[in-house]
Amino acid sequence: MFAFEKTRKRSVCPQVPQVLGFRVFPKDGAKPVKPARVGLYRPWVASIDEGWTRWILEQYQFPFTNLYNADIRAGHLREHFVTIVIPDMTERQILDGHHDGAVPERYVGGIGDEGAQELRDFVGDGGTLVTFNNASMFAVNRFKLPVENCAGGVRPDQFFYSGSLLTVHVEDAKNPLAAGLAADTIVMYERGPAFNTKKEFKG
Repeated sequence: MFAFEKTRKRSVCPQVPQVLGFRVFPKDGAKPVKPARVGLYRPWVASIDEGWTRWILEQYQFPFTNLYNADIRAGHLREHFVTIVIPDMTERQILDGHHDGAVPERYVGGIGDEGAQELRDFVGDGGTLVTFNNASMFAVNRFKLPVENCAGGVRPDQFFYSGSLLTVHVEDAKNPLAAGLAADTIVMYERGPAFNTKKEFKG
C-alpha cells in the first residue's frame, strides 16, 4: 500500500559518507493510521529500563505520556490511552514501590491493589497493556493469565541467559502484534521469564 523512494543523506561520520534512507508515499486506497495514545509507567523506584524505553520513544518521536502511580490509581485510563507500557521491573516494585520512611512521603508506595484493578479495567475496556520482561509476572499473577513461567525456580546451572540474541518463529504473521516481522526473527532475552501456556489458554 506504500511506494518507497530511495534517498541519500550525508552522514556526520566521515568514515560513512552517505546513508541510504527511504521516503514513504501512500498509494491509492491506503488508509491513514492514527498514532496510538501511549502511556509509559514511570515509577518513583529507579528503573533503568524505564529510562531507556523513554529515550527510545523520544529519539523516534513517538508521542507518549508519563504515567505515575497516582495517575494509574485515578482510573479512566481507557479514555486517554490505547496502550500502556510497563518497563522491566518486579511485581513488588510496581505494587509497593518505596516503603514509608525510605523517601519523602510523596514518593512512597506503588500503584497498589487499586491501580492494579484500574489496569485490569483498562484491558477489559479494550486497551493494550505491554509489560517488558519481569514486569510480565505482574500481569500474569494479578490478572490470572493462563500461562506459567517455566523458568521460574530453575537453578542458574539448569537455565541461564544473562543476555542473548535468540531466533524465534512467528506462527501467525497476520496478527497485528507481529506486523512487520519476518517468519523467523531475532529477539533479545535477558534474565526474564519464559512462558508456557496452560490447558485453559485460548487464542
